[in-house]
Amino acid sequence: MAGHPSSAHRIVDGHGPVRIAATTDEPQGRAAESPVRLLARGFNGKPRLEGVLVESNHITVVYKWTAQPGKLAELTSIYKGVTDAMERDEPGAEAVHIYVSEEENALYVRDEFVDAGALGFHLSSTAADHFPQLLAIATPGPFFFFGNVPAEMKQATEQMQLGAEFATHAAGFDR
Repeated sequence: MAGHPSSAHRIVDGHGPVRIAATTDEPQGRAAESPVRLLARGFNGKPRLEGVLVESNHITVVYKWTAQPGKLAELTSIYKGVTDAMERDEPGAEAVHIYVSEEENALYVRDEFVDAGALGFHLSSTAADHFPQLLAIATPGPFFFFGNVPAEMKQATEQMQLGAEFATHAAGFDR
């Protein structure tokens, strides 16, 4: 049919929705309902995707733990264990980085998850396993969740008293 691309375009996924041209079987300008398939690792380790509508479900969490006096080294040690557990046991955890502020007697942490499922797995496994130990020596929060976090996870963070705030992605790019 004239005016239709012969196949779906391939892209390297970023953070946020990306519209790709319609396939041969669909009217021009209308997105397919079929899921996007992961084809291979692309440039800079970003997934290479094929499809007509790609929406990133990536979630970033940035947060702070303030240690009790004299407990910063212990807090840092516990978080090194959290990092090891996430790397070993959580395939949906893309990255975790810990930053120490001796001036504030605190840790700042940035977690990157492929989607809400990976975040949920983290909250119910590694985070749950370490939370009592962390609460014994530090105060959590605030926690900033960036991405599409489902309502039930938002409620869970309220029950955990994380001082959580939520925002969805509006624009940006990765190189």
